[in-house]
Order: sequence, then structure tokens, then C-alpha cells
Amino acid sequence: MAEEILRRLDRIEATLRMAFTPQLEQARTVIMADKVNAAILEAATDWVPTTKLQQTVAKQTGKGERSVRDRFPALIRQGVLEVRGPEKRPEYRRTGLV
Repeated sequence: MAEEILRRLDRIEATLRMAFTPQLEQARTVIMADKVNAAILEAATDWVPTTKLQQTVAKQTGKGERSVRDRFPALIRQGVLEVRGPEKRPEYRRTGLV
């Protein structure tokens, strides 16, 4: 039963990706045009602690860690970054949406 549900959800996801390809590509272009956003998403391919992510991206972009951290809420709202864990020690991972 669970496998059937997962198979159907995968089919729904594939259908939506096909239907909204132009919009997803446009969103990807806009999001990835910003070097900080791009660096965050490139560094968060798997769950990464907030401190490590901030330090990595700050070093790559020359921005401050606070500036990097301030980007997280917008990327989460856009559905391209997800968060888990306690508020004081969250971890982030890109969703793969774009």
C-alpha cells in the first residue's frame, strides 16, 4: 500500500514539473542569479548545520554570516530550502524544486 502511494505521488510530482516547467525555470533563473542564494542552494545539497552553511557561503561570496542567514526565510518561503531541527540549531537542505 505504501509503495503504491509513493508511486502515485511521484507521478503527480512529475506531472506538475512538466506542466510548470516554464515557471520553474523562470524562478530558478531569478533565484540563482543572486550569488548568495545560489551559493546557499549549492552548499545545501544535503542537511547542513546553520553555522557551517553560513560560514561556507560567507566565505564564498564575501558577505557576512548575518547577511547569509537573513536569506534563509525567503528561500524557505519560496519552497527551495527546507529546515529541520530546533530553532537554535537548525539544519537546512535544498528541496530540488529549482
